[in-house]
Amino acid sequence: MQAVFYGVGACVIGIIAQSAYKLTKKTIGTDWLLWSIYLVNAVSTIITQSERVKLILAGEIPTWLITTPPKNWFKDKKLNSLIGLPLIPIIASVPSASSGLLWQIFTFFVQRVHLYLQWVSDRSFPLWWGG
Repeated sequence: MQAVFYGVGACVIGIIAQSAYKLTKKTIGTDWLLWSIYLVNAVSTIITQSERVKLILAGEIPTWLITTPPKNWFKDKKLNSLIGLPLIPIIASVPSASSGLLWQIFTFFVQRVHLYLQWVSDRSFPLWWGG
């Protein structure tokens, strides 16, 4: 019976990978700028083994500047294009999620599912519940 669950798990991972591939191709398309930002983020994620929110948000700036360059930075004596600049310190202070934090969040939700649905026994994962 356990082999069935391993097979189902592999199928689910395959379906998720295929859907992610299709979504990436549909979203990014043939735009070289988006592909370059995507590859930089992918390489950064692989090397650091964590997703850098600052890098993802920083990828929006060249996209914004190249696709729709600001023509009227000053219009009616207002700095319209730089309204979002006060948000930069807030964005820069966003912490990156470590693997330990993600593991704690995962175990929290697994424990809540265990308590709510009661479909996992305490013997299934003894290290999570101190058993």
